[in-house]
Amino acid sequence: MEEKVKGKITLRFFGQLRLKVGTERIEVPINQEISLKGLIKSLAHEDSRINVLLDERGEDIKQVFLIFINGVDSALLGGSNTILKPGDIVDWVPISHGG
Repeated sequence: MEEKVKGKITLRFFGQLRLKVGTERIEVPINQEISLKGLIKSLAHEDSRINVLLDERGEDIKQVFLIFINGVDSALLGGSNTILKPGDIVDWVPISHGG
């Protein structure tokens, strides 16, 4: 029996990161809560362009982004271990984003 998808998480990319990832938005269907790191690692297995978000070992998110979850800095919520749920919007802003 298949699990029904409960919702989606939206990833939005800003600045030069849009070019590196190849899009300004990715919508990911999910059926359960998942950590930010877990989501990105999973996506990187499906699309190699997402690897730009991970460290050299592919184990954690690079520390060169400001990441906002529903408008709140992820550093205040648990960093890469922040638990995401359906409906969340995750904004990725390169630290060197310019004006």
